[in-house]
Amino acid sequence: MKKTSKKSYLFPLSILVLAAMAATSYQLLAPKPTQVGINQITVSGTQRYVAPNGSDTNNGSEATPYKTLGKAINAAAPGDVVWIKPGTYKENLKINNKKGTPDAPIRIVGTSTSPADYPVWDGSNPGYTKNTDNPALTLTNSSWITIERLKFQSSGLSSVFVDASHYITFRRNVMDYLKYGILARNKSSRILIEYNEF
Repeated sequence: MKKTSKKSYLFPLSILVLAAMAATSYQLLAPKPTQVGINQITVSGTQRYVAPNGSDTNNGSEATPYKTLGKAINAAAPGDVVWIKPGTYKENLKINNKKGTPDAPIRIVGTSTSPADYPVWDGSNPGYTKNTDNPALTLTNSSWITIERLKFQSSGLSSVFVDASHYITFRRNVMDYLKYGILARNKSSRILIEYNEF
């Protein structure tokens, strides 16, 4: 009776050990999102870089960055992070139908954590006047995008125009504007604005 009892305990124990080993193996083999940069920014896609000394004929890597914001952002897919290095970028960018997902948003992030060194998104161009709205960035029919650690300036009445877009996050940006820092219209919703300077 004792032997039978002993075996009956060892058999389920061996199953538990094998199950634990299988679970451990799965955890080791399963792909995990990459944690990079300050504040542990999660990257499940491609990291793309922009720098004033870059070129739009480059591949957008850290060693060979793009030159313009438009090139990097238009190429971004769900889960990608667009890293913007310090400098001034004179662009009026209109982004249409750019969509991340709840689990893999598109993130546009300045590489500097110091507001004094945030990349400057300058909306001024030859057609810029203080009497016309000329946003540095216009988002239309877009969703699940995060914009972080940038300084917007010289963009007319508003720095950013959010048009019929949803789940857009603005975090730790500096907005230099005349009337509206962030203007959301046309049934835009779920706009999160936190830790920005207006």
